[in-house]
Amino acid sequence: MPIAEQTLGRRRCSWKRHRLCLQETVVCLSEDSKAGSHSERCECQDGSLHGVSAAQGRAVGLDRGASLEAMHCLGLLKTVPILALNVQCPGTRLYPWHTGQMGLLPRSGSGWKTSSPWPAKQKCGCLRSGLTDAEPKAFLYKAFGFSLRASSHENLLRTMVSYLLRTSHEELQQREGIAVALSILSTRHLEIVLEELEVCGARLTDSDSFILKLSEEHQQREWVLLCYTVYLSYSKIILESDGAVFVHVDAILALVMQHYHDCVVKKDENVKLDYLNALSILTDILSSQQHLAFQLEFPHKLTIVTCMVELIREEPMTSISSPIRQKAMTIISNFRMLRPLLGIEERVEILQTCFGSVLCLPATEVLQKEASSPEEAQANVVLLEETLQSLLSLMEALVLETPTWIQNCLELLDRWLNSQRVHEQERAMWCAARILEFTTKMDNFKMEIEFTGLENLVMLLAKRCQDPAASIRFLSSEAVYQLHCILLRKKKMQRETAGLQEDDGKIEVYSAKIFNQNTFEIAKAFAEFFTQTQLTNLVLMAEEDLTDSRAQASLASAQFMSALIEERGTDIIEVEEMVENILYLLRLQLEHDTEKETLRAMCSLAGSNTHTVVPVLLNKPLPWDRTLLTLWNVFGTQKKTTVNVLQLLIGILENHSIQETMKRNPQPDAVACALYEMLSGSLCHKAIQELYPQLLLAVLHHLHWVVKQKVPEEIVVYSKDEGSGSRSKTFDSKRCALEVVKMVVLAAANEGVMVHADQHKCWDLLICPRFCYLGIMELTSGIVKNCEPAMLHKILNLVTNLINSSDSDQKVVARAVYAQLLGNQSMTKTSGQDFVGNLSEWIKERDLIMKEIGLCGISNLTAHPGNVRVGAKWESSVSL
Repeated sequence: MPIAEQTLGRRRCSWKRHRLCLQETVVCLSEDSKAGSHSERCECQDGSLHGVSAAQGRAVGLDRGASLEAMHCLGLLKTVPILALNVQCPGTRLYPWHTGQMGLLPRSGSGWKTSSPWPAKQKCGCLRSGLTDAEPKAFLYKAFGFSLRASSHENLLRTMVSYLLRTSHEELQQREGIAVALSILSTRHLEIVLEELEVCGARLTDSDSFILKLSEEHQQREWVLLCYTVYLSYSKIILESDGAVFVHVDAILALVMQHYHDCVVKKDENVKLDYLNALSILTDILSSQQHLAFQLEFPHKLTIVTCMVELIREEPMTSISSPIRQKAMTIISNFRMLRPLLGIEERVEILQTCFGSVLCLPATEVLQKEASSPEEAQANVVLLEETLQSLLSLMEALVLETPTWIQNCLELLDRWLNSQRVHEQERAMWCAARILEFTTKMDNFKMEIEFTGLENLVMLLAKRCQDPAASIRFLSSEAVYQLHCILLRKKKMQRETAGLQEDDGKIEVYSAKIFNQNTFEIAKAFAEFFTQTQLTNLVLMAEEDLTDSRAQASLASAQFMSALIEERGTDIIEVEEMVENILYLLRLQLEHDTEKETLRAMCSLAGSNTHTVVPVLLNKPLPWDRTLLTLWNVFGTQKKTTVNVLQLLIGILENHSIQETMKRNPQPDAVACALYEMLSGSLCHKAIQELYPQLLLAVLHHLHWVVKQKVPEEIVVYSKDEGSGSRSKTFDSKRCALEVVKMVVLAAANEGVMVHADQHKCWDLLICPRFCYLGIMELTSGIVKNCEPAMLHKILNLVTNLINSSDSDQKVVARAVYAQLLGNQSMTKTSGQDFVGNLSEWIKERDLIMKEIGLCGISNLTAHPGNVRVGAKWESSVSL
């Protein structure tokens, strides 16, 4: 046989196999179409499109070609259930017989193909082998869609789409098949498909709808199934669209709301839930296409959001038997980033409603207890978890739209974060921790994110980190950590914008674990991020919480305050108010640990704001109460504070005898009382040694001044109750000043000075107005004998500048010390000093005390071996 005839024979055989295959497909699937849904039976009773002939097609306005196309399409439809989904979509599985069948489909308006490349080795038996029912059912819907897409006959298209929407949609596969077919068709005939879907959707609201002709028990089900079909079709169309459909989306949203508001069946809980399930399919797809829809406006979005809020508001807050509130929140979340964006009032209303509806639900234990069965109890717990997750997704959606709105979310949570119910606190804290974590990691993080109420938020979270409930402590620690990460990220962005390098000066590695039950570390970590006003407000807030009846809470506030002052005490304003507040609170008898931490905070405040804190305390009337004495005692426990306070007190004592200065400075007796308390502890000895020469001269100066004042001894300036079994200490001005001198000498020198002073009646001389200068000289003699030359040189350098002071008391003290220092031979060799000249001038003065001091100095000079020239020089000086 010639090769041409062999080829022609193979082609005829191939065509026969294709025809037999298609016929077998139609026959085997037509059996499935015999049982239709309620809608099929109702819609087809009018003798519409089932089994239409070419003549009937022309009768409804179709030409011969269109009628033939209709017959072919109906041949597919009458075999509905559907073959597999879009064979032209990437990744779709093609069975061997799919290729053959799709080869028969028209690719343009020219009609059906009469041949296709069917693989020679495949037999018609492959139609059934290895395939599930879903695969052939899905394919016919696709085939129908591709067949119609090639058509250019509008009447045919409308007729076929209408007929498709009237077919059975009882099964999910059928609804999906209809939606896929319409999505394929919409790629070329979008407006026709949308118009027919609108007509179909009208059955949901039309008082003459076929749905109402069904029995009452089937009406709601048919309404829901039709709703699913329409919304699923819209979803598939949007998903397959290249963007053209988005100009129609707002109209679709308007129809969606109309379907619900004008629903022709009774809207019970089940209908509401099924409607939301169908709508969520549509909005979920819409959300996934934000990149195409972002530039357009969808005003009816706001209408739907408002409707969802109402549905949430209608849900009971005493039970969670229905997922309606969860679905409604999910739908609102799906509208994120679509314009118009929600305004502030809408956002506030949404969150307030959702928080009130979800966070106030009964505790998990209550939901389980009230359930009628273990299965229902478990279902309630799962539903609660899913509802909380939907609430979080809603918060994330709002923050994603406007990242700077994170603070508003947290502010609206404040009511529940401060709730007296543990389960409400726990849920609110979970939301806070998760939304902060989301903000930390989101891609569109904005440097403009602000926390104008940062101090309130940090204080609240810090308190919750001390909560008795372990779950709340854990979540609060997570929230604090995430908030700290946000602030660090913002700081880094600010430095990068300013062209600065990363700050390595202060590197602290924090974690949620570190912040758990550690308010001190929380305050330390956040201190750098507060403004001066925020910092001050935080300290004042912490002060208010010191009286909390819960010991742990009051201690946490004290620790928080202490850390803030320690880190940034110099930036605090309204310091005087703080000092007065703390004094008042300390007098209320705080819990022991809280009082201890508060005193520590006060000590740091005095160290960083010495010139403000110290005068406030010194101006309190004498004698001071236990609270004030305790404060001064604490000031001697931190070296920085001790040094700063001592330097200020020294300055006051050095100048208090000058009338003009006294008007500006507190009374000197108060300074002596303060020094007595500070120096009574052993922790301040190192600071005293650093300031010893200056402090010694200052207290001697004060003692000399007090002794000359001849203050009555019955006036008490210091009184302290030492406790049971001990006599209380009571001092007048002279006695207090003398005790301070003793403390300075004992703390900075050694016991040898004290022994020398006791042996030579030094203390008695010091408090005697007539012989006070002798006591100063005798005390100096003890220092010369027991102290190192280096210390003596420091003292000498100081008194040299004071020996001609205009303050008579200061001059006497300085000269008495100066003269006795010469008892050490190394002092006489100090360069730059005219000892003989100075002493000679004093001897020439009329004041007998000055003459005596000068003579003692000369005596000390001449007492050293090899100083014969000193005596001769002095004699020549006196003769002159």
